[in-house]
Amino acid sequence: MSEAAKKKRKTSNRHTDEIQWKKHENYNQKLTDILSEVGEFEKVQGHKAKAKAYAKAVKALTAYDKPVTSGDEAKKIDGIGVKISAKIDEILNTGSLNKLTKLQNDK
Repeated sequence: MSEAAKKKRKTSNRHTDEIQWKKHENYNQKLTDILSEVGEFEKVQGHKAKAKAYAKAVKALTAYDKPVTSGDEAKKIDGIGVKISAKIDEILNTGSLNKLTKLQNDK
């Protein structure tokens, strides 16, 4: 490796060492808890695509840097579609999700 390449590599490493990731709290904990549980039920029932959609939505909501206040707002977040945004509206309006209650009762 040439001296210039070593110097560049060293500079790159030093630069990346200075990057610090800031973690924030999950501002949407209740939403992510409920949607995670629904996703687990879907996974157990063999609905892989639905389980993946819930997991993707949970990841997106966890990374979102402020509390979601409506399904319409959630729909604008990459990884959350129309159906899950409707469920988010239900959770925000009622504090629960009817689908999860039914899944829990059918155990």
